[in-house]
Amino acid sequence: MPSELPSSSAIATRLIEDLKYEDDQWLWEIVWRLNGEFPGVDIADKVSLAQEVTWQLFNDGKIEFLRGQWPDGAVGPLDEEGLRMIREQTQPWHDPEEAEILVLLTLPS
Repeated sequence: MPSELPSSSAIATRLIEDLKYEDDQWLWEIVWRLNGEFPGVDIADKVSLAQEVTWQLFNDGKIEFLRGQWPDGAVGPLDEEGLRMIREQTQPWHDPEEAEILVLLTLPS
C-alpha cells in the first residue's frame, strides 16, 4: 500500500467502530471515505486496502456480508455466488452504479 494510506489495522478499527453506531455500511463506503481523505492515491490501491481489511475481518468472524438493495438496505445473507463476485470484481468496492451486486457490511448478530 502507498505510505499515504492508513494502515489496514487503522481502517479495520474505524470500520468496526462505525458499524457499532451505524448498524451497517455499504461495501463501497470504505473506498469513498478514502477518496475524500486521500484524493491523490490511485483507486486501485484504495480498493486493495478495503479488500484486505474487509476479507480479514470477515474471515475472523468480526463482520458479515449481506446482499443489499438500494436504497432499502439488506435483503439477506450473501451467498457463495455473491462472495465470488466481490472477490473477482472491483465495481462493488467503489462503483455501485456499475456493480452487478450491492453488498452491506454488518457486525455479526
